[in-house]
Amino acid sequence: MYYLNTEKTDVCDVLLTTTTHWQSGAIRLGTGSDISHASLLVDPHVLIDSTKEGVQSRNIHRIEYDDKCSIHLMRLKEFLSVEQKRLIVNFVRSKIAMRYNTFQAFVSGAVQHGLLKNGPKEERMFCSRLVAEAFVSAGIKLVENPVYCTPEDLLQSPLLEEIDDISLFVPNDNFISVNHGQRNFDQEMKDRTNHLLNTVRKICPKIETLNDIDWFLIQNQQYDADILKAFVESGYLTLENEMFDAAQYLYNPDAFIAYFQSNSMKHCVDVSLKEDYSRHYINKNGYEQYVEQYHLKTFEALKKLYETIIEHVEARFKCALEVLDILKPQDYVLGQVTSLDQTSCSLKKWDGDLTQITLNSKLIKIIDEKNINENSVIYAKLIDEGNGCFAFDDFIKLN
Repeated sequence: MYYLNTEKTDVCDVLLTTTTHWQSGAIRLGTGSDISHASLLVDPHVLIDSTKEGVQSRNIHRIEYDDKCSIHLMRLKEFLSVEQKRLIVNFVRSKIAMRYNTFQAFVSGAVQHGLLKNGPKEERMFCSRLVAEAFVSAGIKLVENPVYCTPEDLLQSPLLEEIDDISLFVPNDNFISVNHGQRNFDQEMKDRTNHLLNTVRKICPKIETLNDIDWFLIQNQQYDADILKAFVESGYLTLENEMFDAAQYLYNPDAFIAYFQSNSMKHCVDVSLKEDYSRHYINKNGYEQYVEQYHLKTFEALKKLYETIIEHVEARFKCALEVLDILKPQDYVLGQVTSLDQTSCSLKKWDGDLTQITLNSKLIKIIDEKNINENSVIYAKLIDEGNGCFAFDDFIKLN
């Protein structure tokens, strides 16, 4: 058994895998491949995929792979802009809860082998279609037929390259799984989302995703009470607070360090401070507008949900910054960029001091690629160049 090495993963990576289930064997046999499933990373620790449970997100740290199963981590060879990444990630997130189309997934194998020129009209989703169409949304065509492609087609895409050394094997036979003795909130979110969608589909069978609920309700406001009841009875609105209660160590620096121990700094830099929560602000602002325009109780409940999510995310971020400031090596600095030009930037350190940073051509390129600007929070190793001037040796953008 092994896990994916998240030190090697990045946003918009394509993960190609298989399992020991007979359905996976049938797909591999039909496509002549060692893999049967495709998913997309929406951040280095979270993937979204399409399975029989529909399109859902999952925490990579909770996914265990059998030793006998193949796994390939693929990355676009060309540089992806911030805007392209946003389009790709937003596409797959917009498909959350869309139902799986088993028949069209198998048809893709026939299309791959030339037995069919194309399949029937596109309906719903399956794993490789989700990934291929996500890239199409950003103007990138990974395969010849994004609507009917297979995981093997993605593996053979000339636009992708494979990342090596991505497996982390468990230490020994006595290893205790990360899933042992803990609530699986990924699965609970799937279950509650599907419960919600199954209920509202009794009102309108055409609803596929969570976004569809909003559009249906705007056009059919007489169902406000019924839709709100579906949200409440599914438990969808309460899961965020349940996760908050179960993970109090993410909100207190001392508890954080006690929980993660020697991995505290790594978790801060690689997980807590890399969390992209911009979509939550977008959703909150959207529901605020809906409430003002339509005065529906469902939209009011969703606005409150996203206010709670943002409150929790900001508290986690603040806690992680405090932990990082406690544990950082002496030659590292934590601070916020207050000014930036082509030769230097000013960094306001966590303790309030202002440091002037000298920039070379390599650092200017990295700053551009990482979309660092004024107000960005960074964690950096500094080199004292004398005369009160410093340069970056290494840095990580934290927001």
